[in-house]
Amino acid sequence: MPPTQRDDTFSLGVDVLGTTQQNVAGAVLAQTGDNVNQEVVSDNVECWGPIGLIGRPAAAAPPAGAIGATSDPAYSPPSACQALTINQGSNDIAFAFRDLRVSIALASGEVAIFAPGADGKGATHILLQDGTIKILAGTVVIGTGVDKMPLDSKLQAELAKIAAAFASFIPGSGGASFGRPYTSPGATASATVQSS
Repeated sequence: MPPTQRDDTFSLGVDVLGTTQQNVAGAVLAQTGDNVNQEVVSDNVECWGPIGLIGRPAAAAPPAGAIGATSDPAYSPPSACQALTINQGSNDIAFAFRDLRVSIALASGEVAIFAPGADGKGATHILLQDGTIKILAGTVVIGTGVDKMPLDSKLQAELAKIAAAFASFIPGSGGASFGRPYTSPGATASATVQSS
């Protein structure tokens, strides 16, 4: 989509055609332009954002009818992430982004943090709701290097430990012996529970 110029200082809705990262700790740089007409407006646009977050959008997909275009209707348009840029001649800055390829349904008051993925649709995301955090992903990994473990395996291991601990204290489970009658809240004791 052709960007809207607001005087010579700002461009609204310029397409992010692709990105690179200078090095592991380096800045994310973007090539911006008009994906529909396959025009480059600026190279090496610095991507600025809030402290603690860094990301790169999925690469722009060729729009319908372009050479190498896909027949997937999700790319007809939008086919690229869009940005608001400050135009400074040789050193443009992109400071806000939106990607309409992302398909995450939000109710009023919800927030999603997502990784766009190769297709830009944001299938892996964290959904923050009123009092709830949902992680929607095929695999969640906790830790790094040799200590990393998929979340489902880690949960299974922790649940097994908890179940074993509870089994030794829950009456009738064959675990601990209780010297006095066990009652649930509000119930009257009828017998002393002893393990055999």
